[in-house]
Amino acid sequence: MRRCKFRDIFLKVKQYKIIDAILSGKDVIGILPTGYGKSIIFQLLPFIQEYLLGKETIVIVIAPLNAIIDDQIKSLLRRGVRAGSMRTKESKVESRDVGETNDWDSECESSDDELHQDLQDDQLSLLEAGHFRLLFMHPECFVSSRKGRNILASEIYKERVSCCVIDEAHLVQEWGEEFRTDFRKLSQLRAIFPSAPMVALTASAPPKQLRGMTDALFLQNPLKVVGNLDRPNIYIGIHRRKASSLGSESYESILRPIAEELKENVIQFPLTIIYLPLRWCGYAFKLFEQILQEKSYLPENTVDPRHRIFAQFHAAQTEIMKQEILDELTSAESLIRVVFATVALGLGVNIPNVTQIIHIGPPRTLESYYQEIGRAGRNGKPAKALMFYNGSDISANKPGMTYEMREFCTTVTTCLRDYLLKYLGSSKSQNNIVTSCCSNCETMQSAAEKKLTPSSSDSQPNPVRKVSEEQRQLMLKLLKRYRLELGTNISRFGSIDLSTGFTISLIEQIVAQSEFVTSAEQLLYGFAIWDKKHAVVCMDVITRVCGH
Repeated sequence: MRRCKFRDIFLKVKQYKIIDAILSGKDVIGILPTGYGKSIIFQLLPFIQEYLLGKETIVIVIAPLNAIIDDQIKSLLRRGVRAGSMRTKESKVESRDVGETNDWDSECESSDDELHQDLQDDQLSLLEAGHFRLLFMHPECFVSSRKGRNILASEIYKERVSCCVIDEAHLVQEWGEEFRTDFRKLSQLRAIFPSAPMVALTASAPPKQLRGMTDALFLQNPLKVVGNLDRPNIYIGIHRRKASSLGSESYESILRPIAEELKENVIQFPLTIIYLPLRWCGYAFKLFEQILQEKSYLPENTVDPRHRIFAQFHAAQTEIMKQEILDELTSAESLIRVVFATVALGLGVNIPNVTQIIHIGPPRTLESYYQEIGRAGRNGKPAKALMFYNGSDISANKPGMTYEMREFCTTVTTCLRDYLLKYLGSSKSQNNIVTSCCSNCETMQSAAEKKLTPSSSDSQPNPVRKVSEEQRQLMLKLLKRYRLELGTNISRFGSIDLSTGFTISLIEQIVAQSEFVTSAEQLLYGFAIWDKKHAVVCMDVITRVCGH
């Protein structure tokens, strides 16, 4: 472990459970929220196994996109890990863009000549010698390529491969049907390495997908490790946009205010990813150029693409251009503030400081939506996920558009976070603040507050009752008990006060302010002012104590 510089790793409970199961030889399905740290699971495996077995092992990682592979290898090389890749034809292995044709084509079904076209002789020698501790590859590298299959079937790989990991495993079904059919044939890994555990990792797999994933990968009684998928720091907002029949006007009405705000705030503007169809990325880029003019660069008037504060990321760009953008975005001193992107930027890449995700037009599925908004708030700070749609965006004849996505866009009486998480088989965290949850909650809360605010025409005062000292002490006791339960039941670092914000001082203030009791609704409104995060619990405690 010292040689590969993994000194700063602190495993979370579910990471530990998955690693423990793998070391026991079990197949695993791990469903963990974006930003939880799925990658560290397979990054650590070769070194834990070397420590236990006394010999070097190889972990194979199936990844869908070059951007993911490059990001992983870059990170591992910094830690001194021997990591490499086996890929199909360069620039063809990419994700499909929203509303566009597939970027994948028949050239990606690799012939023997295409598999190693970008490898130098020494790199190919290292690959064949089993030099890499972590080997990243596309499914097509061994399913459709005889050369790749022969390398994996060699004696050195049969002896050393200790685990096969499918990263972004939800794509086995989502892409495997017609887009990249080799994803449906990943069970061939079981035939090549029958004794190696298979691990499927993803951030979004609703319960209905788990059986299909298990069957497609030939998993044997897999252990299912499922985390709470809620990202409470991400506010979810959905809004209508102008009709598509208006053409550029529908996009400009959303993009222009963003460009004007960027022009005003420049480097202070929150790092934002705007997902939109490929054909509109160029339009958005030119619109921003027109509005920002000399402020398109930092410092101003420095006409150099490397100093531009907005960029495009999609499959039509070269691998070099995309890698330059990724390097910039993952840098602590990044100048880029806005990225116009397709779903090519939607998977696996760790960009820690994204504060805002904007969709102009919804993804086809809720799984894709969850994956894409998961790019935001990975540093734990408040973030926003805003989506704009119109009727044609979610029409029933839109190819691939799911019923759940249409219902998610159009619902107005249901919490959007609750709808999304229930679909994914999870639930909301206890520490959600109502007004910072979603646009629906915000609207409903505003309506409730307006209803509860007394008007000047009210002539009759509400009946009130004084809280006794005995009741006050009981309230204090119950709220302190809740504080301890909250600190015990959540994963936290540091003290209860630091992790939850529900301090003894705050409890005492809440109890002290409970001088009079009127109705449960007014209690909720009053305590939302004092402590929005725990308002419902405070209301419940005081209502029980006071007999309302």
